[in-house]
Amino acid sequence: MPSSPAKRKPEPLEPTPTHYIDDSKIETLCTALELGNSYTNACAIAMIRYDVFKRWMELGGYPLIPPKTKDAITPETAEEPYASFVMRVQASVAMAESRAVNQLVSAGDRDWRAAAYWLERRRGDEWSAPEKESRNTPHVTQVQVYLPDNGRSDSTEIIETTGAIIREIEG
Repeated sequence: MPSSPAKRKPEPLEPTPTHYIDDSKIETLCTALELGNSYTNACAIAMIRYDVFKRWMELGGYPLIPPKTKDAITPETAEEPYASFVMRVQASVAMAESRAVNQLVSAGDRDWRAAAYWLERRRGDEWSAPEKESRNTPHVTQVQVYLPDNGRSDSTEIIETTGAIIREIEG
């Protein structure tokens, strides 16, 4: 019986800058990000492969995963169209954040807790509640230990054993 040729797995497509993201997809991506979607979800909405998105962010000087090499691209050394892409993505994320802050601050007019939350997050050094005392503070408790004499007549042995147990508990 002749053997069938071994099936080879297709090699994964390496995300390269040649995977072009057209302007309409960038617009859809940025709109999704402005609405507060995650990078992954915005890519799905815009029909952009997430690995390609990450590569473009990296080529724009804004890697989503810290680079492992010293010669990584920085925002100052990024080339077009990647630098502009990163700026659009960052602006879209900033718009979503700004809208959320506006909603939170506006909610403070109706509910003081929203304003307190915003102040505590924004200026925690001045507005956060004081920290509670550590729960790791030692506390003293009294323990009474009753040991049967088991026929021993020497009470000093019982007292010494009791003292050793107490020292172990206090520890």
